[in-house]
Amino acid sequence: MKKFIVLTTAVLLSAPAFAKPYVSTKSEFKGDEDGYSKMVNQARIGTSFEVGSLKPYIEAGGGIVSPDGGDAEGFQVIEVGNKFKVTDKFSAKAKFEHKWSPDSERDWKFEVGTKYSLK
Repeated sequence: MKKFIVLTTAVLLSAPAFAKPYVSTKSEFKGDEDGYSKMVNQARIGTSFEVGSLKPYIEAGGGIVSPDGGDAEGFQVIEVGNKFKVTDKFSAKAKFEHKWSPDSERDWKFEVGTKYSLK
């Protein structure tokens, strides 16, 4: 798995000059009606491109899940997606995310969304 992350990192960093490389982080604090249950912290590197009205991107990274009262566990993640500008005020996006943990547990999600700007 480490080889995959290293290879993905090399590809992202060697992207063409028109690419827009970036680094991102995300912290989530999760719970339910019973209170706090876990924290998830992530760091990713990525790159995006602009091809007409399309903005494809790819991200790779990892994180740590820290359950309340339990042992923390790391994971790796890769995400690919595209953002579309339909009009000046209306846009859409589609993305696929694959996440895997050292215990071979694999999660994935496919997400689509739209955004309409009121100004």
